[in-house]
Amino acid sequence: MTETISFEFPGYRMQSMVGRGGMGRVYRAEQLATHRTVAVKVLDRGTTDPAKLAVFHREAATVAKLEHPHVVPLYDYGDYQGTQYLVFRFLTGGTVADRIKAGSIDVDTALRWIDDVASALDAAHQSGIIHRDVKPSNLLLDESGNVYLGDFGIAAAAVDLEGSAPGGSAAYASPEQGRGGSADAASDVYSLAVTAFEMLTGSKPFQAETALGMIVRHMHDPVPSARALQPNLPLAVDAVFFAGMAKEPRERPATPGDFARRLRQAFVAAPSATHVPQVEPAPGVRTGRKVSRVLLLGIGAAAVLLCMLGLGVFGGGLAAILTSATPTVTVEPSPTAIAVVSPTAEALPLTDDFSDPASGFGLTQATDGLVEYADGTLRITSLAGGLEWFSPYAGLEEQDIRIEVQARRVEGPLLNEMAAVCRWQDEMNYVAAAWRGDGQVSLWKLTDGVEDRWVEWTAVQGAQDAEGDSHSLQLTCQGSAVTFAVDGLNVAEGVDPSPAPGTFALMAGLLEPGKLVVAFDDLRVTRP
Repeated sequence: MTETISFEFPGYRMQSMVGRGGMGRVYRAEQLATHRTVAVKVLDRGTTDPAKLAVFHREAATVAKLEHPHVVPLYDYGDYQGTQYLVFRFLTGGTVADRIKAGSIDVDTALRWIDDVASALDAAHQSGIIHRDVKPSNLLLDESGNVYLGDFGIAAAAVDLEGSAPGGSAAYASPEQGRGGSADAASDVYSLAVTAFEMLTGSKPFQAETALGMIVRHMHDPVPSARALQPNLPLAVDAVFFAGMAKEPRERPATPGDFARRLRQAFVAAPSATHVPQVEPAPGVRTGRKVSRVLLLGIGAAAVLLCMLGLGVFGGGLAAILTSATPTVTVEPSPTAIAVVSPTAEALPLTDDFSDPASGFGLTQATDGLVEYADGTLRITSLAGGLEWFSPYAGLEEQDIRIEVQARRVEGPLLNEMAAVCRWQDEMNYVAAAWRGDGQVSLWKLTDGVEDRWVEWTAVQGAQDAEGDSHSLQLTCQGSAVTFAVDGLNVAEGVDPSPAPGTFALMAGLLEPGKLVVAFDDLRVTRP
């Protein structure tokens, strides 16, 4: 890449052009005052508007103060005759994008780089700095293979000043950026997830012939399976990517570090998917942020249908909803959905063999699943990977309870959840304990939609699950102590710092594309 350099910036001797991007060109140069080699990025579409220049200088000054071992240091910035420029440390190892051209990155290296980039983004967000343009070509490497995050949004901000679309390359930009909205920390999480997907699979999650086509696909298409591209990836990886690339920002992991932690945990805790057949996502099912929540509640002797927030939310019984730990699928409300009359909750203890279809649990039928009383059980069917179905009991208000129930995987893959839930107030506030078909358990609390994962997915020694096996789940919530037992063995403990009364619920979730059928039976709820 050669170019005759016919210009100079005060204090720098330009040597050669080393890169060209959509926002400008990058030159190798000598900083005359220090005699060190630096990278000078010259931004296209300069402006002389004092107000716009002030925004550029303010943002650059903020980034220049950011010190992190995996952020490319910004040494200098300015504008010269209407052209903005940025001066960075010169790195000689190329970019992650260069490495991906040869195929997917090995897992250990990819996870290390993702951890380091996430740490850099967390530090930036804590300083009020949004990157706006996380992508492999902005991940620079030194000669030892250490990764550094460069171009901290300043270039994108400078281009924005001239009225272009919000910053972020189309292949990695979040749906909200594609709609013309402002980028925020959740946008960086999304772009990091896309980047991680490409690092581990060697392919971008979406392909399109034009930038507009790419943006549309990010906004509307289901997140594809990484395992369909790399079958040796663990089962849990797809769920992490479904969450990281959720269409709604609030449904993604809370921070880049949270995303990186979940991704690493998927490799640590989950078994290999080598012997699990690949299943394509259900046609027409949209994975991601814009979730229609189907929820039915019987109130007294009447069924009431409430539409909330334009999202098809129905107050109380069964909810097809997203948690921050699990990706979601858009569920269109079904015209055949029905409500169940729920009596006032009786005094504890409470038992239910699910022979009475009016015993207090909601029923619904939607395009992506079904909840019904069938064959003397409460049966949940999920037809879309990444969807959790909750069925709360109507009318109970207890803080300290013990829930015992038999859960059976009638049909479906190992990567699923069968859970008991206590202290349920709504879909954003509850405590849950889940058993997964591959013999792992987890325990967590959701408070105003923010997840506190007390026990990450952890394998239970000797545990196994064959299709048709029934497992006894026991969740005890007593004061601040929360314990979970499976088949009589205590497997998880947590501390609830702010226990509150609520009802209880049963949940089943499918964590990969396919179909899942779970049956619950012989429920008993008591005070511990």
